Formats: sequence, structure tokens, C-alpha cells
Amino acid sequence: MSEGYEKLKARFQNGEIIILDGGIGSEMLRRGVTWEGHKVESEPAAIRAIHADYIRAGADVISTNTFQLARRSYMNHFADAEHMKRIGAADLSRRAPLLIGEGVKRVLEARDQVGRRDVLVAGAMTTLDWCFRPDVAPSLEEMHAEYRETVQAFKDAGADLMLFETFNSSKE
Repeated sequence: MSEGYEKLKARFQNGEIIILDGGIGSEMLRRGVTWEGHKVESEPAAIRAIHADYIRAGADVISTNTFQLARRSYMNHFADAEHMKRIGAADLSRRAPLLIGEGVKRVLEARDQVGRRDVLVAGAMTTLDWCFRPDVAPSLEEMHAEYRETVQAFKDAGADLMLFETFNSSKE
């Protein structure tokens, strides 16, 4: 566990209030940045500014802008691997871990910009498939493997903890 996580845990055990940032997608829209594509690569300054503003407002934990960013989420938009290759997106299935890394990087940059290295990074993830359709959730075996892969990508990128959000079934 990271030193920052241990400090956060001690604060929590002492009864202190820990403040998590607010919504990122809604804040993007308020600032005129569309949500699609996560924008961690195409709009890094906008994402970094949102994170920095939450830090300045007193957040102790900042969640990454990675909602529903998993390999399966990308694969849902294509018929199969051949379809991906035919349209020039053959490597898209490898993009999710790279974008997760970019999402963590935006928080780390904002933290450094504000001078609050004590702020923790929460890797944000939701269901592997459509978050409002529990009936299309993958098998338990697939879920375990894919969640493990996604959590490992967050860990490798430097996230301190995980934030699991918008889960619609106990199966996931």
C-alpha cells in the first residue's frame, strides 16, 4: 500500500472526514467539453483543470476520468476483431490500459500543479458492459479476469485506491 493510502486510512480511523471530488462528466459539460471519449488525451488541459479545481476546493481524493473505460467497453462497438481491422482500429482493444494511464496522469499533474502531493488518486471504474443493463453482464469468470486486468492497469499507472461506481447488480 502507498504511503498516502496509509495516511488516509489513519485519518479515517481517527474519525476525520475524507473529501472525495465531485462529478467529472457533469463538470466537463458545464465547461463546454463533451464527455465522449473521456478526453484524457484530446483535452488534457480541461481534465487537469477540473481535477485541480477540486483539489483547491479541498478534495483529499481525486477520481480519474475513466468511467466505463475497459477493453470490453471498446469491443462492444464492433462486430468482431476483423471488423476492427477493416476500419483501421485493430489495436483499439489495447487502448483501454493506455487511456487508464493517461487518466491517472491527469490527476497526478493536477496534484503537482496545485502543490498537494498528499491528494490520493482513485481509479474510477464501473461495470464492464453497459452499466444500466445488468442482464448483459459477462460470466463471473470473465468478470474476474477483466476486472483484474483493469485494476492492474490502474495500479501500474500509480492509482492509490479504486472507486467502483454505478454498479447495478450484486453479480458485478
